[in-house]
Amino acid sequence: MSTYDPDSELSRFNNQRGTGWFSVSPETAAVVELAQQISVLSNGAFDVTIGPLVDLWGFGPIPRGRQRPSDRQVELARQQTSYRKLQVRREPAALRKRIPELRVDLSAIAKGYAVDQLAELLMTAGVNDLLVEIGGEMRMRGRRPDGTPWRIAIEQPLPGERSVAQVLSLSATGLATSGNYRNFFIEEGQSYAHTIDPNSGRPVRHQLASATVLDPSAARADALATALMVMGEQRAQAFCRRERLAALLLIHQGARIAPIMTDRFHALSVAELP
Repeated sequence: MSTYDPDSELSRFNNQRGTGWFSVSPETAAVVELAQQISVLSNGAFDVTIGPLVDLWGFGPIPRGRQRPSDRQVELARQQTSYRKLQVRREPAALRKRIPELRVDLSAIAKGYAVDQLAELLMTAGVNDLLVEIGGEMRMRGRRPDGTPWRIAIEQPLPGERSVAQVLSLSATGLATSGNYRNFFIEEGQSYAHTIDPNSGRPVRHQLASATVLDPSAARADALATALMVMGEQRAQAFCRRERLAALLLIHQGARIAPIMTDRFHALSVAELP
């Protein structure tokens, strides 16, 4: 599923110009299928095809240009994206693009999937107490060696700082956090976040600083946290209520960060100040 390895099946799918079915592993098909489900659920807030827009705004492997992209550049890049232009099937496992330019990047869901696979492997081997983490995505079960729940710190979403906003006591869940406080640039006094809204083609502009999601699946939590960051504080809260998500939203309110915790999040965790 790597976009850095030119020989990975995802890279080969991205580089091929045909629009026929392209065979992939069952694992890749499963991840893309879950990504598509989250895209539909979030009305396109989560979209694994937005690579051209990420690159255009300078958050991909290509260095950022000296000027912001023009409206025309944004629109041309938007025409090369959309989860609706991607198809997936499980039997036999394959992907299909409706336009030759379409590319898929699974970086907002594949780490969570890898965490799930490692956790399942450990549990199959008889390990009942575990915590698996890859790049901030986690899944845990059971307890620590001293018998207490796993203690997970949620970072204060402030650039240039490393401090704790909340400490959670958790047992059986997956966890993922997404935020805009590390990867951004400032131009002419305006901050541009690395989270791109697939619908506008531009970096999001809202007061939601970070979103943490608890879900039995780390892959699903990974994708949902990204979707919430695209939505912003108002839409994210409405979405969490509608879908009964276990989520913690940290929102800029002037000079302070205000935590908004859903009922399900509170039920699954014991939150405390550090």
